[in-house]
Amino acid sequence: MSTHVNKSMALFYAFSLMAMVGCTTGAPSINTAADADVTFDGLNEIIDPRVGKAWARTDLDLSGYTKILFDGVDIEYRPGGEKTSRSRPSVSTDTHYQISEQGKQRFQQALTTAFVQEMGKSTKYTLVTEPGPDVLIVRAGVLDVVSYAPPDDRPGRGNVYLRRLGEATLVAELHDGESDAILARIVDRRAAEPAGMNLQQSNNVQNASEVRRVATYWAFSLREALDNFEGWPES
Repeated sequence: MSTHVNKSMALFYAFSLMAMVGCTTGAPSINTAADADVTFDGLNEIIDPRVGKAWARTDLDLSGYTKILFDGVDIEYRPGGEKTSRSRPSVSTDTHYQISEQGKQRFQQALTTAFVQEMGKSTKYTLVTEPGPDVLIVRAGVLDVVSYAPPDDRPGRGNVYLRRLGEATLVAELHDGESDAILARIVDRRAAEPAGMNLQQSNNVQNASEVRRVATYWAFSLREALDNFEGWPES
C-alpha cells in the first residue's frame, strides 16, 4: 500500500472519530415527547444520532450484553441501469449502470469484511458466531445500491471521471440474542465520493477503495456507538 493511501486512510479514521465524539453538541438522546416519531415496531426516534436517522426502545439497556454477533448483510440493487457506456473520455454525471455478478460479490465481501473486522475491535463486546441470552445481534441491509461507474470492459475504455462512484442506504438493526426482539435501528444514505468532491478517474482499484471506505465508515460508526453507549441521558 502506498504512502498516499496510508495517509488517506489515517485521515479518514481521524475525521470519523472527530465526527463521532467531538463535533456534535451533547450525547444522543431518545425522544419521548407526545409527537415523537415512533416506528411501526415501537421504536422512538433518537435525537442527534450521529449517522443518518435512528430509532430505539425508550428503555434500551445494553449492560446485560457481553457478546456481539454479526448476522450478515442483505443487499438490494436498484433495478435497470445501462449495460455499456460511451467509449470517449467523459465526465460521468448521474448515469446509472448495471453491476456485474462479480462486482456484486466484491461489494458483499467488502461489507461483510468491514463489519466483522470492526465488531471484532470492540472494547466492550466479544465477537461470537452463535446467539444467546447475553448476545447482541447486528443485522445489516444495504438498499437501493446505485453505481455510476461504467463497466471496465466497455469498447475503447476511454477515461471516465466521477464525482460519485455510487450510493446506497444502510439499514442496521440491533436484536436481542435470546428473544430476537428489535432494540434499535439505524438508517443512513451515503455516497461513495472522493474527498473534497474532486473528480476521480474511475478504475477497479480506485472504485474498490471507495467501496471499502464507505463500508468501513458504517461499521466503524456503529461499533463506536455501541462501545460508547451508557444509556440515555437524564432529561
